[in-house]
Amino acid sequence: MFLALVPLAAACWWLERRFRPAPLGESCSRLFVFATGTIVVCGYAASALGRLNDPLVWTASASAVLVAVIAIGVAFPASGRPAPPQIPREGPPSRFERMVLAPMAIVTAVTGLLNAAVLIFTAPRAWDGLTYHVARVAYYLQHRSMAFYDANYWAQVVHPRNSAVLSLHAYLVSGGNERVASIWQLLAYWTCVVVVYGIAIEIGSTRRQAAFTAMLFAVLTASLMQAAAADNDMILAAYAGITVYSLLRYRSDPRPRHLATASGASALALGTKAVFAVNAPLLVAAAIDGLAHAPRPRSRAWLQLAAFGVAALLVFTVPSGYVTMFRLFGNALGPASVRTEHTFEGYDAATAVRYGAKNVLRFGVDFLSLDGLPRVTIVNRAQRLLRAVPAHIIPRLGVDLEEPGGARTTFLYDRIASAHEVHSYWGVLGFTLVWASVMAAAFGRRVRSGARLLAWMTIGFLVLQAFSSLYDPWRGRYFITAAIFAAPVAGRWLAAKHPLARAYLVLVIWIGCVSAITAVVFHSNGVLVSVDYGGAHPSLFRLDRTGQMMANRTSYEDAVRRFDAIVPADAVVAVLLEPASFEYPLRYRRTPSIWCLDRGSNRRGLATSISAAIGICGR
Repeated sequence: MFLALVPLAAACWWLERRFRPAPLGESCSRLFVFATGTIVVCGYAASALGRLNDPLVWTASASAVLVAVIAIGVAFPASGRPAPPQIPREGPPSRFERMVLAPMAIVTAVTGLLNAAVLIFTAPRAWDGLTYHVARVAYYLQHRSMAFYDANYWAQVVHPRNSAVLSLHAYLVSGGNERVASIWQLLAYWTCVVVVYGIAIEIGSTRRQAAFTAMLFAVLTASLMQAAAADNDMILAAYAGITVYSLLRYRSDPRPRHLATASGASALALGTKAVFAVNAPLLVAAAIDGLAHAPRPRSRAWLQLAAFGVAALLVFTVPSGYVTMFRLFGNALGPASVRTEHTFEGYDAATAVRYGAKNVLRFGVDFLSLDGLPRVTIVNRAQRLLRAVPAHIIPRLGVDLEEPGGARTTFLYDRIASAHEVHSYWGVLGFTLVWASVMAAAFGRRVRSGARLLAWMTIGFLVLQAFSSLYDPWRGRYFITAAIFAAPVAGRWLAAKHPLARAYLVLVIWIGCVSAITAVVFHSNGVLVSVDYGGAHPSLFRLDRTGQMMANRTSYEDAVRRFDAIVPADAVVAVLLEPASFEYPLRYRRTPSIWCLDRGSNRRGLATSISAAIGICGR
């Protein structure tokens, strides 16, 4: 299966050779979209043939893409050199700039290496990964197809499948290494870092300011927590960032290739997660801004964008599962039970608006958190004091955010700081630096048009999230996409002249760097170094596979160990589990032999008996 990488690598090399020279952000964006798009297309082709596990099919599909790319390149050769972005000149770095950039560079490198070590040397442990992301990959391998199947958890079959194809491909080319299945999350993290740099350059930042914004994104708590998680939110953020960057790049270099990249990224994102559709108004605004600089007649540019968009949707989005959902449930987003659990479907307009307005405040308060710092006494006290401010003010205005209305789970003012892949927001740097920059760019004077656009896109992202779905405390990961819009706006901090502003920036950055290190080392569901604080917490690297996977649900650890001890490796196992159960841990050494029973069938009693017999309850 490793041979399937050869034609893919060759196609990537040829593509970049054809379009060079190009800015780093442009090259990285194009490569990420092309590589992931190729894998997705090859995956759906293999699935349609019922040979998802066959290396020959993957290799042949990738080879066909290579031939097609070369043929298109020969038929339509690139013309002229691209227009480079206009980057302001800057002199030698000042002592102030070195005090800011040096620790950020060191921490970005250290946390990047630590996250890579976590991904490579530990088993998947993210909640969503074990309940559906990695679990459904195992089912696809078992069935040799990505066709719909009876699942214990709706998320395994309702969510679009593009990210699952990427995980499946990584699993196969690594020789069946489950740890590498999430490698695209880490690659997406570094892609986001480069894209933020590119966006900052396109809105007029200097190289050092752009590097500052890229590293600022890199050390945000939510970014670090998703980088090595068995999820897909970082992949989604990368596609969103590539779309915005490509549209901004079109302003300085109005070539169709940038519209093609933006269209491909958006279509791949929509085939990764349906929630990406919420961003449509923001991307339309970015497209209007980008195409306003197109050569006349501008209608031609809009026609090109529309053509690329339709083609990308047909290739990358339509096969991802929306058609199947519509055929089975009459709605492309899945069954009504799923939609009503997450959205305002069924609410009247006035109620939805009222709850949406409350959700804006709820998300705003959630950003006011020390996420990333360790849960020691002094940090816990500081967290309570910080959130006591809105807890004191907002109820006095007659607004009850802790009422259950408009929320899947009750909002709490008294929320502990977290270093977790779904709970964490942007941490200290979010409310002290990033949001301050966004508000200044949105409402301030003498702001570049690109920076103002990104600031309003960040605000719009929060508002759209609040009004499109019910509140839940697990949305921090969604705002990684907003961080890509927001971080480039913060570059102006590096141009601060006032001594107090400079001192403030240095202090906040140093605290943020400490928070980044502690977030990765003292992750809420698996510390990297053994500590004894409020109980013994062994290092994640010292735990075995089961211990690592059960870090998010330690109460299940004994049951899973008993399951592995009792059930033979070649056994055929029938499962009937509650939704959102940790299903993937049951698949150790038995990828081809887990069978999910129809929840409505008369075999329910059989499954219950089997579960009891194998000791799944830990007895």
